[in-house]
Amino acid sequence: MGSKAVTVKVDEETIRFAEEMVRLGLAKSRNQAFVRLISLGMEKMAEELEQRRKIREMVEKFKKEGIPYVLPTAKDVEEGRT
Repeated sequence: MGSKAVTVKVDEETIRFAEEMVRLGLAKSRNQAFVRLISLGMEKMAEELEQRRKIREMVEKFKKEGIPYVLPTAKDVEEGRT
């Protein structure tokens, strides 16, 4: 997969964090440090993103078909997450 350059503004704490990663050898450059931070953040957010997708699908289904007589429980929503 290719990469594209983007411009983002980050706070001073994030810059210091990236610089510390470089100083400690966890990244070769600030750019690489930011890429690693984003990648790790994406891994952490993947589960939450999937949960939100499922909720949105249910809402869209309810809008089209109406709310079912027997509503799904929290367990029904969580089944696919484990």
